[in-house]
Amino acid sequence: MANWAYLVVGLFLPLFPLSMVFNLLFARVSQPLARAVLLLTWPLAGLALLDRPGTDVPEPVLIWALATAALYAVRLLALRDLGTWTGFLATSVWALLWIPAGEGAALKDIAVDALGLSAPLALLVLITVLLNRRLGGSYAGIRDGIATSLPRLSVALIICLLAAVATPPFPGFFTLLSALMLASPVTMVGMLGVWLLWSWAAAQMVQGFVVGTPAQDNDAQDIGPGLGWGLAMAFTALLLGGVLLAFFVEYLDRKVKDPEAIEDALGVPVVATVPRYQRFGVQKRQLVILEKPESVLAETYRNLAATIRHGADDVQTLAVTSAVQGEGKTATLLNLAVAMAQAGRKVLFVDADTRRPTAHISLGR
Repeated sequence: MANWAYLVVGLFLPLFPLSMVFNLLFARVSQPLARAVLLLTWPLAGLALLDRPGTDVPEPVLIWALATAALYAVRLLALRDLGTWTGFLATSVWALLWIPAGEGAALKDIAVDALGLSAPLALLVLITVLLNRRLGGSYAGIRDGIATSLPRLSVALIICLLAAVATPPFPGFFTLLSALMLASPVTMVGMLGVWLLWSWAAAQMVQGFVVGTPAQDNDAQDIGPGLGWGLAMAFTALLLGGVLLAFFVEYLDRKVKDPEAIEDALGVPVVATVPRYQRFGVQKRQLVILEKPESVLAETYRNLAATIRHGADDVQTLAVTSAVQGEGKTATLLNLAVAMAQAGRKVLFVDADTRRPTAHISLGR
């Protein structure tokens, strides 16, 4: 995927300042239904534009996305208008979708995650409308607490805020949890920081709208029982959806998770497993065996070379391949070739990828 194409995707999976396009559009759209549809469909457009999610997403793009999420999370702390707050939270949330995309998650899985993250934001649009009708505005802190005067609306607001900031057991929690499992340690710390800022901002919203001394002359009417039950059913659906989503994704997941599963499925031994480069702060095509010879990654390649040398000493030709691009063929073969050469064997390296050869990049040619 060309570098300029990531800028186009950055309009929908927000990258600052491209993220301003969505927030300007969200501010101009006044119809609640149109706002809700925009929240549900905007990130899906970005995912559709990704040619091969998780394949060769440049590391700077992932850093850019995390910085964007952090920027908008910090800005949430200064906002009091619930409508604008919803748009900024959506921007921060969607920026983190780059993380599973960069770590190889399937497009359909990320799309489901995006819907799970966006659904509470769409409900926040409804809550904003209800607040505007009853209080004349949806600005936190301009009115006294509504906990006693509008109890049902207060509960709906609190639950919706909890769902929006990915509190368990809502769907967003499982989405962020799976993304954290894929991320490198540095990215994981950044994501946790952004998550904490979301929670802090949501607590401020609860403080501004719900908590406080109730106004004595507050004649605003609470939402009716019918609407209250409707919101309760929507929140229950979100709760159950989060739990069912976790089981459903696990049921559909056909990925191989351990070497034993490969051996059972194919009936062949696994000679080595290479950890994810991102967990060690290493670029995908880096020659770690030369640049970081004492690292765990370099030792893994040396062990692989030793296993091949002792297990099949008469082998003269090795082919390294994979199902899709970006899974580490070039990195594996380059480091393995160096390891064998260091062990005293004569090695001829052939990059047989006639469409997208990359070995010369790693070799500085």
